[in-house]
Amino acid sequence: MVVEEGDEVKKGQALSKLDTTTLNTTFQSARATLRAAEATLENVHDQVKDNDDDENFSEKDTRTTAEVTKDKAYEAYVAAEYNLRNATILSPFGGIVTYLAHPFSGVNVLFSETQVEVINPETIYFDVSADQTEVADIKVGQKVIIILDSLSDKEIQGTVEFVSYTPKSGEVGTVYKIKLRFDDIDYNTDVYRIGMTGDAKFILSENENVLYLPPKFVNSDKSGKYIRKGKENNKVYIEVGLEGEERIEIISDEIKEGDVIYD
Repeated sequence: MVVEEGDEVKKGQALSKLDTTTLNTTFQSARATLRAAEATLENVHDQVKDNDDDENFSEKDTRTTAEVTKDKAYEAYVAAEYNLRNATILSPFGGIVTYLAHPFSGVNVLFSETQVEVINPETIYFDVSADQTEVADIKVGQKVIIILDSLSDKEIQGTVEFVSYTPKSGEVGTVYKIKLRFDDIDYNTDVYRIGMTGDAKFILSENENVLYLPPKFVNSDKSGKYIRKGKENNKVYIEVGLEGEERIEIISDEIKEGDVIYD
């Protein structure tokens, strides 16, 4: 093997290669045959160069045979060069080697077997499944907050990059695939790993510089939403704006910053 698992590679760098002894011999033989065929064809063309207008059947047969022989030699040369060139697997992009089927040499391989896996950390994304009742509110370009289970104290800003038109197969119920792009991640391979799980909070709408309360302080009855202000039995009805899982916007004048609220 040319590289090892965990190595950082550049685009076009060799990753793995077959034993090229036989392939190189075939290539060299094809190149020699092509050179001989070209020399023979040049000699034949030189012999018949003055007979363009009155070339007889024998001369035409000799010329055509030499040209066909050269064409066949050239095709054999191209095929041999192709096989030799593709005996080496090159990295299609820069990234990290994450898998090697055979990390040692001298092993027979199958053409249908994955030999090397390279991942570009800068192309990773967060995969989310959205229920059919939720997917209508999710749009490409929408902002989202991603919280990984392994980094629960860090909020990662993201953006919706793809919303599937068809549901995911093999799932219980109708759910759709959502791809989220990381906006402010440093792609530190010592911290982030492929397959990490977490949650995503979609920002459906937002306001700035607003007064808000945690949902546990806002109650409701048949008359509307209310809070307990100043003391536990003082019920004050209020108007609310945007509502989220952690915050509810307060747009009423009945409450201001600094007021004491009871749950």
